Amino acid sequence: MNYSNNNDPLHGVTLKTILTLLQEKYGWQGLADRIRINCFSHDPSIQSSLKFLRKTPWARKKVENLYVRTKWPKSDDQAQASSKPKRDSEQNSSTNITKEPSPWANAQANRDKT
Repeated sequence: MNYSNNNDPLHGVTLKTILTLLQEKYGWQGLADRIRINCFSHDPSIQSSLKFLRKTPWARKKVENLYVRTKWPKSDDQAQASSKPKRDSEQNSSTNITKEPSPWANAQANRDKT
């Protein structure tokens, strides 16, 4: 089975990575304004926030939702992947035109000769 086509935007992203990126983008005050939980507004740190979020599913869900809704600039890997030409197997089958003439074309050509 091929599991590489996972559409989950959180697939492979750790909570620590999510929290670090959000903190860098919004700062602690910005996080506290967007998500009203004390770990962002009173003496915040990555470690204390991680400890709280791992124990509190509803708060973790809010942080994950903010991460998904946030507009992130494309990374170099994503930009390169989107600019790569598609392989033949990835292209739409309607663009794959065979170069051999169909047997019906040969029959028509033979009829025209007579």
